[in-house]
Amino acid sequence: MDKNLKKMIDNVADGDMAAAGDAFMAAADARRGEAWQQAKTDYAQRAFKEVDLGQVTSGIDTGITGDPAEVDEAEKLSAVDQATMAHARGDTAKSKAILKNRAKSKAADKLGKKVDAATMAHARNQ
Repeated sequence: MDKNLKKMIDNVADGDMAAAGDAFMAAADARRGEAWQQAKTDYAQRAFKEVDLGQVTSGIDTGITGDPAEVDEAEKLSAVDQATMAHARGDTAKSKAILKNRAKSKAADKLGKKVDAATMAHARNQ
Protein backbone atom coordinates (compact mmCIF):
# COMPACT_ATOMS: atom_id res chain seq x y z
CA MET A 1 0.00 0.00 0.00
CA ASP A 2 1.15 3.55 -0.74
CA LYS A 3 2.74 5.20 2.31
CA ASN A 4 0.53 8.31 1.90
CA LEU A 5 -2.63 6.19 1.86
CA LYS A 6 -1.42 4.35 4.97
CA LYS A 7 -0.82 7.72 6.69
CA MET A 8 -4.29 8.87 5.65
CA ILE A 9 -5.94 5.77 7.11
CA ASP A 10 -3.95 6.07 10.33
CA ASN A 11 -4.89 9.79 10.62
CA VAL A 12 -8.58 9.02 10.07
CA ALA A 13 -8.39 6.29 12.73
CA ASP A 14 -6.76 8.78 15.14
CA GLY A 15 -9.44 11.42 14.31
CA ASP A 16 -6.96 13.89 12.75
CA MET A 17 -8.92 14.85 9.65
CA ALA A 18 -6.62 17.75 8.68
CA ALA A 19 -3.59 15.44 8.54
CA ALA A 20 -5.71 12.82 6.73
CA GLY A 21 -6.62 15.45 4.10
CA ASP A 22 -2.96 16.39 3.67
CA ALA A 23 -1.99 12.72 3.28
CA PHE A 24 -4.79 12.24 0.72
CA MET A 25 -3.58 15.25 -1.30
CA ALA A 26 0.00 13.93 -1.20
CA ALA A 27 -1.23 10.54 -2.46
CA ALA A 28 -3.27 12.20 -5.24
CA ASP A 29 -0.29 14.36 -6.27
CA ALA A 30 1.98 11.30 -6.38
CA ARG A 31 -0.56 9.36 -8.48
CA ARG A 32 -1.05 12.34 -10.82
CA GLY A 33 2.74 12.71 -11.22
CA GLU A 34 3.13 9.03 -12.08
CA ALA A 35 0.28 9.18 -14.61
CA TRP A 36 1.75 12.32 -16.21
CA GLN A 37 5.19 10.72 -16.50
CA GLN A 38 3.67 7.59 -18.08
CA ALA A 39 1.67 9.72 -20.55
CA LYS A 40 4.83 11.59 -21.59
CA THR A 41 6.69 8.31 -22.07
CA ASP A 42 3.87 6.82 -24.15
CA TYR A 43 3.63 9.93 -26.31
CA ALA A 44 7.38 10.02 -26.92
CA GLN A 45 7.36 6.37 -27.97
CA ARG A 46 4.48 6.93 -30.42
CA ALA A 47 5.78 10.24 -31.77
CA PHE A 48 9.01 8.85 -33.15
CA LYS A 49 7.72 5.69 -34.75
CA GLU A 50 7.94 5.62 -38.53
CA VAL A 51 4.75 6.96 -40.05
CA ASP A 52 3.44 5.71 -43.40
CA LEU A 53 2.71 8.80 -45.48
CA GLY A 54 1.31 6.87 -48.41
CA GLN A 55 2.63 6.81 -51.95
CA VAL A 56 5.79 8.82 -52.54
CA THR A 57 5.63 11.13 -55.56
CA SER A 58 8.46 12.76 -57.43
CA GLY A 59 6.73 16.13 -57.17
CA ILE A 60 4.43 18.07 -59.41
CA ASP A 61 5.77 20.76 -61.73
CA THR A 62 3.61 23.84 -61.19
CA GLY A 63 5.51 25.93 -63.70
CA ILE A 64 6.24 28.61 -61.11
CA THR A 65 9.84 29.76 -61.39
CA GLY A 66 9.86 32.64 -58.92
CA ASP A 67 10.31 35.25 -61.63
CA PRO A 68 9.06 38.65 -60.33
CA ALA A 69 6.90 38.97 -63.45
CA GLU A 70 4.82 36.04 -62.16
CA VAL A 71 3.73 37.91 -59.04
CA ASP A 72 0.17 39.21 -59.21
CA GLU A 73 -0.38 42.92 -58.63
CA ALA A 74 -2.44 42.08 -55.54
CA GLU A 75 0.52 40.27 -54.01
CA LYS A 76 2.92 43.19 -54.44
CA LEU A 77 3.42 45.45 -51.46
CA SER A 78 1.42 48.64 -51.48
CA ALA A 79 3.28 51.94 -51.38
CA VAL A 80 2.19 52.43 -47.78
CA ASP A 81 3.60 49.00 -46.83
CA GLN A 82 6.87 49.78 -48.62
CA ALA A 83 7.09 53.15 -46.86
CA THR A 84 6.37 51.53 -43.49
CA MET A 85 9.10 48.94 -44.04
CA ALA A 86 11.59 51.62 -45.13
CA HIS A 87 10.74 53.67 -42.04
CA ALA A 88 11.15 50.62 -39.81
CA ARG A 89 14.64 50.07 -41.28
CA GLY A 90 15.45 53.67 -40.40
CA ASP A 91 15.42 54.90 -44.02
CA THR A 92 13.05 57.84 -43.50
CA ALA A 93 14.16 59.57 -46.71
CA LYS A 94 13.09 56.57 -48.78
CA SER A 95 9.84 56.34 -46.82
CA LYS A 96 9.04 60.00 -47.52
CA ALA A 97 9.94 59.62 -51.20
CA ILE A 98 7.64 56.59 -51.57
CA LEU A 99 4.73 58.41 -49.96
CA LYS A 100 5.38 61.53 -52.07
CA ASN A 101 5.36 59.47 -55.28
CA ARG A 102 2.15 57.76 -54.12
CA ALA A 103 0.47 61.12 -53.56
CA LYS A 104 1.58 62.33 -57.03
CA SER A 105 0.27 59.13 -58.61
CA LYS A 106 -3.10 59.44 -56.86
CA ALA A 107 -3.39 63.10 -57.92
CA ALA A 108 -2.58 62.16 -61.52
CA ASP A 109 -5.17 59.36 -61.43
CA LYS A 110 -7.77 61.74 -60.04
CA LEU A 111 -6.92 64.35 -62.69
CA GLY A 112 -7.05 61.70 -65.40
CA LYS A 113 -10.51 60.61 -64.27
CA LYS A 114 -11.73 64.24 -64.32
CA VAL A 115 -10.31 64.75 -67.81
CA ASP A 116 -11.90 61.50 -69.00
CA ALA A 117 -15.26 62.52 -67.51
CA ALA A 118 -15.07 65.96 -69.15
CA THR A 119 -14.14 64.41 -72.50
CA MET A 120 -17.06 61.98 -72.26
CA ALA A 121 -19.46 64.80 -71.36
CA HIS A 122 -18.19 66.89 -74.25
CA ALA A 123 -18.59 63.95 -76.64
CA ARG A 124 -22.18 63.40 -75.47
CA ASN A 125 -23.09 67.03 -76.04
CA GLN A 126 -22.00 66.93 -79.68
